[in-house]
Formats: sequence, structure tokens, C-alpha cells
Amino acid sequence: MWIGVAVLVIGVAAYTATRLVGGGSNGGTTTTTSQASVPLDPKARAVAEAFVATAVARKDLAKSWELASPELRGELTRADWLTGTIPVQPYPVDKATARYTVVTSHPDEAVLGVAFIPHDSSTPAGDFLITLDRSSGEWLVSSWVPNSQVGPGSGG
Repeated sequence: MWIGVAVLVIGVAAYTATRLVGGGSNGGTTTTTSQASVPLDPKARAVAEAFVATAVARKDLAKSWELASPELRGELTRADWLTGTIPVQPYPVDKATARYTVVTSHPDEAVLGVAFIPHDSSTPAGDFLITLDRSSGEWLVSSWVPNSQVGPGSGG
């Protein structure tokens, strides 16, 4: 079962990487849209924060189901999602402070970096990318993947 979850997470990561990486060292632009950049919609940020507090923290999975796009849910039913075996890497959210940064922001798509700064040394730091999509008329999370960019000089 864990192998299946790992394969699903890797697939989501690969899909997201192909959507986000557009120019190597030229700054990586989304390749699925030619929308103009805009300030981040506060509703998109609110959805991202709620998703982290529910899906990532594995609390109130029923709410997180409502925040997840069909793309992220994949073949999972609501009942499957509520078991907690979901294509979202968990993180001990209560043991860290989350810092959100805008990577890209367009009228119907946004990507945010989410860095977790642990409260103490017993919790590892975390660095993720969350993609939000408004194609259905409301902001939903379409991916949550570890950020492979570790620091300066790491290929970006």
C-alpha cells in the first residue's frame, strides 16, 4: 500500500514539475498558461492555509476533501480520502511555523512556497510547493509536493 502512495506522490511531483519548470535557469515559468501575473488573490492564500491546516496536518480530512481539486483527488473517493491515505505528504504542522511565499500568481492559477520553520530541533524543517487552480470558479488545491530546490546554487 505504501508503495502505491509513494508512486502516486512521485507522479504528482513529476506532473507539477512539468507544469512549473519552463526555462531552466531562466526562472521557471508555468507552461500551461500565458496569463499575466497578478497580485495573489487573498482567497487563494486562505485556501492554501486551510489545506495545510487540514490535509497536510491530517486534521479535518472532510474539509480538506472540499479544498482538493479533482486533479489532486485522482481516483480516490471521499471515503478513501477520509482514511488519510491521500496524495499529500504530511507534516507536523503544529510543531512549526508556516511561511508562505508567492512563486507565481495568475488570475486562475497560483503557486506558493510553504516553508515550515520548526519550533525546536526535534522536528525537521519542511519546504513544499502548493499549486492552486480556479478553473472551477473557486480556488482549489491541485498539487502539494516537496520543493526540490534546497538553496542558492541548486539549479535555479
